[in-house]
Amino acid sequence: MHENFVAHRDCGSLNIMMDASQMYPQSFHPVKINKSRDFRGRARLLTRTECKPRYYLIDFGLSMRYDPQSGNWPPSERKVYGVDKSVPEYRDMDGLHNPFPTDVYYIGNLIREHFLQRFKGLSFFDQLISRMVQNDPNLRPPMYEVAEVAAGKAQRIVVARCWRLCAHIMRARYFSEDIGFIPLPDVHVETAGNSFFTVWLRSTKSLFLAGALRNFLIIPYAMYQQWIYYS
Repeated sequence: MHENFVAHRDCGSLNIMMDASQMYPQSFHPVKINKSRDFRGRARLLTRTECKPRYYLIDFGLSMRYDPQSGNWPPSERKVYGVDKSVPEYRDMDGLHNPFPTDVYYIGNLIREHFLQRFKGLSFFDQLISRMVQNDPNLRPPMYEVAEVAAGKAQRIVVARCWRLCAHIMRARYFSEDIGFIPLPDVHVETAGNSFFTVWLRSTKSLFLAGALRNFLIIPYAMYQQWIYYS
């Protein structure tokens, strides 16, 4: 939209819709979405990692399209209150504001309130979102830069998980070959306690190998699904 010089000016949470048809291949009940359409059982649900739902901006009642060739660029508009009323520049009662950085704030604040503050494991977005919600609109990144940074972070996450998978495999190799993480002298003391410790160590090793095998089988599939999702 911004590349076509269109500012939404109200892209809050209530104006972003998700097409869930891919997540529910056999549809769902309009009142109880976890039920099948005929209300006889549970609806078959795919995660957003397994499929690729599309998101749509709606409600263009406040949107504006601008012509950079008209000479009035960047544009200046008076504030208009939409879904999100926390825009810092709107504290100036009589000022004119560029609506494009305001759109960036809307999206950043939406992600901050509905994802970063509710779910763990998303700290890699903190720096980007902090830039998007700065009080000074001139310091916010343009929307094309936001998209590029977000896509780059998603790719780096996949690479980082590849390295973590390799670390699991190496630890499994150490355990399977009885290679200690810290070299110790070969001292064997045959006592009841030592026998118990040996049994405990072997049991722990078996559990670790089972977990490593699970990660070896499951993590690549999950990474493949994420690669499909972000590609």
